[in-house]
Amino acid sequence: MAWTALQVRNKVRRDLDIDEDELVLDEQMYEFINDAVRDMVSEMLKLGIEDKYYETRTSMNIVAAQESYSLPADMYVTKIYRVIHKRPGTRDIYEVKRLRGTKEYLEYYWENDTVVSNPQYRYKLMNTAGAPTMLLVPTPQVAETASLTFWYARKPVVVTTGASIVDVPEEMISYILSFVKVECLKKDVGNPLLQATVEDLGRIRKLMVDTLTDQTHDSDNMIEMDTSFYDDMEA
Repeated sequence: MAWTALQVRNKVRRDLDIDEDELVLDEQMYEFINDAVRDMVSEMLKLGIEDKYYETRTSMNIVAAQESYSLPADMYVTKIYRVIHKRPGTRDIYEVKRLRGTKEYLEYYWENDTVVSNPQYRYKLMNTAGAPTMLLVPTPQVAETASLTFWYARKPVVVTTGASIVDVPEEMISYILSFVKVECLKKDVGNPLLQATVEDLGRIRKLMVDTLTDQTHDSDNMIEMDTSFYDDMEA
């Protein structure tokens, strides 16, 4: 069962006996929750298992003569798993590969200099003023509706109100609670509960990391070999 920010807030206040205490405002409590979620996701990223919890997909239109496309607004950094192109009205389906390697810039120009009626697209990531975009290569000449499908890691939902869902796996909620408790107690200088709560957080954090690490040992953890080096040699 998903927890709301209000449930976390109430649980923390009860456990720390600060139900009527204005030492930590609700807005601060919600920011602590967001900090805890970000910390948990950073551990997932280190282990490469964020797709188990935050993978999603979206479709995108191809616009004739348009090279640059905005990436999904809820994408976590540029965590793209796959881009699939299905040519409308056909069974022509393939993975749109990313331009990589030492020749990616030359290939960008080569692809755009070659006129093909039904090209197999590739993409190049750009980061302009903090807003990542994707260049579709070669530049499309024909418009297509919802023919590109992005599979990517989405950002966790940001907590802003008590009704906001705390967007973590249910087994991780104990870490969120412990993290928030420590941050609250830091606001109360000299509180004798702080040391024991910090130690408890360390124990729960280790348990969280161990639990996440175990997720990498299932039967579907094969990583595809990066063949870009060989592709470059053949080019």
